[in-house]
Amino acid sequence: VNAVLGKGCDTDDSRMVGGHGMGIRNARGHSFATWLHDCKLAALNSHFRKQEKDLWTHELKSTKERRQIDFILIDL
Repeated sequence: VNAVLGKGCDTDDSRMVGGHGMGIRNARGHSFATWLHDCKLAALNSHFRKQEKDLWTHELKSTKERRQIDFILIDL
């Protein structure tokens, strides 16, 4: 899906999306956050602080932009 959740939004349930993501949430990220809420799932790796070099999981070849798009999901 290539959803970027980012660092979380004020409207997020803090149990589902933590404050330690990377980047700014995109449209697919908003849809993904809604889906997490509807399915009562949490993006576990967004809850733990990591160094920026360890956050990104995808790099765009054209712009070299790095994004975090892989998430570990758990049932709440």
